[in-house]
Amino acid sequence: MSAVCACLLTASVLLQPPVAQARARSSQPPNNAKSVSSTHGAHFVQSAARGNPADSTALVAANTPTAGGTREASRTSATPDDLGPTTATPWNPSKPIARRNAWETAVGLPGRLLTLPLVPIGWAADRLMLRFEKGGILNPRVLEPEGPRRANTGISLHIASLGDHTGFGGRAEWLTRVPLMPPALHSVLSLSHAASTAHYHDTRVVLSGQSAQINYHYEWRPQEQFYGLGMNTTPGMRSDYATQSERVQFQYGYGWNRNEVTFVPRTNIGAWIGTDARVTKTGREPGIPPSEELFPDLVANTLGQRQEHLIYGLQFSSDWRTGVPHAAHGWRVLAEAERHDAPEALVALRSNQPVAVYTRALLEMERRLSFMRDPRTFQLLARVVDQHISSGAENMELADYASLGGHNGLGGFEPGRFHDVDAMYGKVAYIFPLVRRFEIEMHGEVGETTPDVWRASRFDQLQTSVGIGLRGRGLTRSLGYLGVEVSHEAVRFRFHTGDPDR
Repeated sequence: MSAVCACLLTASVLLQPPVAQARARSSQPPNNAKSVSSTHGAHFVQSAARGNPADSTALVAANTPTAGGTREASRTSATPDDLGPTTATPWNPSKPIARRNAWETAVGLPGRLLTLPLVPIGWAADRLMLRFEKGGILNPRVLEPEGPRRANTGISLHIASLGDHTGFGGRAEWLTRVPLMPPALHSVLSLSHAASTAHYHDTRVVLSGQSAQINYHYEWRPQEQFYGLGMNTTPGMRSDYATQSERVQFQYGYGWNRNEVTFVPRTNIGAWIGTDARVTKTGREPGIPPSEELFPDLVANTLGQRQEHLIYGLQFSSDWRTGVPHAAHGWRVLAEAERHDAPEALVALRSNQPVAVYTRALLEMERRLSFMRDPRTFQLLARVVDQHISSGAENMELADYASLGGHNGLGGFEPGRFHDVDAMYGKVAYIFPLVRRFEIEMHGEVGETTPDVWRASRFDQLQTSVGIGLRGRGLTRSLGYLGVEVSHEAVRFRFHTGDPDR
């Protein structure tokens, strides 16, 4: 008889509708150990009703009495941290909650009124930066290895930066496709000319293939500054000179480790050969003495003489920086060696003057570290320029010396402020967001020019410069820089168009 009663009791529990069980248990206080046990029981009953024998076994185990009550009650005795299922009514606020309390709105009201004029400025800046990024106005087209396939025929206009002390400039460029045989050599012909308000000119003719390029480059720079050689020069020694140069060269490159998004190679090797001709002339800046007056020994053999070199070189670069809108993580290395040799009659343009024969080596390394979602980035950069003059040091042209000042490094000093055979330079920067389309860059620089970077460098000759500036940014890249540079000699206003991270 007892066995029959046990079977009937078990059947009544198993066959009771789950909804009825849940309603019966929801009327009990939720902070009661019995209600906790009942709630879990309802869950197991629903699982058993769906045909899960494992859950029905768990139901029996959960409701088996023990010395301290049921197992479930002894395990979850109504603790506040219990995250188990429950049938208790969820809590909801009785009315919508405001974004700010009344006192918070009152405290912030003066600042909100003061910043109202900035709202349309921010709206306009957002649209303007987006237009610049989409139109490529600040970032002129650069032919990558896949460029000839993507280039479109037509004329385009860009803002051009020809360096410091050159004024405002613009560049006009015309592109057309030039089909060559075989099909792998389909190329793009580019003709461009840039000019500035200070009468600087830059003309280029480039025939670019998939991995090779032939180019002609003509440049006129009428107001280059020169203060003498070494770090002991003074601002009062300022002079100027002009250079007229032509270069024709053939170059070949190969890249691999392509970027997963842009498919641009991260690692590249390249080689080039050609001829380079330059003439040093009297500077054109009003009120500034020409270099031949203050430094006659340095320009006596080059002034007005067309000097031509046979040039050839090698370059290796690997760029593993990632991140938008600026390069935020990773590292970059650049190693380059270029030989300026005596001219060869076969490829020379029209000169047989004696020249300085030298080799220029460049090593540049960069590391970037970031934190937070909108990247706050630390930049570490180091650069060394090492030149070895084999012969004809007296024929070294002023433009061929390594220099610091302005965009070459040490922005708080005038461009061309320091010259010598070799140079070394370092930079530490911190970049962080200001608003959606702008970010701030704070940086410090240190550098020195020296006759021999490995043997004659002196720490007491190092010069420093600090700066802070505003960087415009689009969705994928930085679009320019506008800031103030400070050194012990001057406070300089500086701007740069295009991507500062390149």
